[in-house]
Amino acid sequence: MKTNVMGGAGVVGVSAALVMSAGMAFGQNSTGGPTGTPGGGAPSTQTSGDQESIARLKKELEEARAEIAALKARIAEIEGAGNGAGDARAVKPVIPIDPLSCPPSMLVELKRRYEREIGVYPMATASQRERLMEEARRWCKGIGRELRGKRVWLATIEDVKASEGGEREAFVAKVTALDEMTRRPLGDAVRIGLPARFADRVRAVERERRVGDPNVDPATQGAWAWELTAVVSAAPVFDAERTEAGVFNAPAFVGPYVTFGMELEVLGLTDFDLPPEKKAEEKPAKTPSLDPGR
Repeated sequence: MKTNVMGGAGVVGVSAALVMSAGMAFGQNSTGGPTGTPGGGAPSTQTSGDQESIARLKKELEEARAEIAALKARIAEIEGAGNGAGDARAVKPVIPIDPLSCPPSMLVELKRRYEREIGVYPMATASQRERLMEEARRWCKGIGRELRGKRVWLATIEDVKASEGGEREAFVAKVTALDEMTRRPLGDAVRIGLPARFADRVRAVERERRVGDPNVDPATQGAWAWELTAVVSAAPVFDAERTEAGVFNAPAFVGPYVTFGMELEVLGLTDFDLPPEKKAEEKPAKTPSLDPGR
C-alpha cells in the first residue's frame, strides 16, 4: 500500500478553471454579463438549438460546482490527517487517495460520488423525497460494481467469532487497516466475513504467540500484523430513516438515506512481525559550567 497525497491547491485551481470555462460557455463574460453584450446588455435571439446547448452547459456547470465542493471536502479531510512532528509515535497517518485502500478513503469517495450523482435531487416535497429515496436505493446497489478491486492491506484482525444472522461466511472478524509508515490505524475497524480456513489461521497464530495469556507479558510478544489480500468493494447501505448525520454519526453518514459500508473478500493472509517503534532518543542535559573561565 502506497500512501499518496493530493495537492489541495492544484485540485482547487483545476476545478475552479472548470467552472470558469463552463460559465463562459454558458454565456457569461468575465464581468458576469452575457458574452457579446458589454456590461450585461440584452442577449440576441436564441434558437431551440441554443437553448438545448445552454441547458446542457448549465447542467455541466452544476456538476462542476458539486465536484469542487466534494474535492474541497476531500482536501480538508486529507489535510486534517497531516503528519505531526516529533518521533515516529507522534506521526499521524495520512489518508490515502485510493478509495479501496482503507475505510476513511472509501467514505470520502462515497460522499463525493453521492454529492455528484444523488445530491442534485431536491427533497423539499413528499414526491421529491420519494424520488430521492428510489435513486438512493438504486445507487447503493450499483456503486459496488464501480468501486471494486483487489488490494493488499496491512491490517490487524481481531474478535474472530462464528457468524450469526445468516452471513455468507462461517466466521466474522474486525479488521483495521494500518498505515504502512506509522503502523497506526486508518480509521475504525470494519466487520467482515471470514472463511473458516482464514479464521483457523488467525486463531493458530494467536495460540503460537499466546495472545491473551496472563502469564506472558504483552510487551515481550512484539508487535505483529497481517498482510491481507482481498477484493475490496463499496457496500453503502440504504436507510429510509436516516436523513442526517445525527449526534453519534454511526454508522457514518454518506448522504440522505445512505450510510457507509464496505466489503472485503479475503483471498490470502500472511502474518509477520512489525519492526519496533523508533523512540525518541533522550540526550542527557548538559550541566552548566560554574567556572567563568571556561
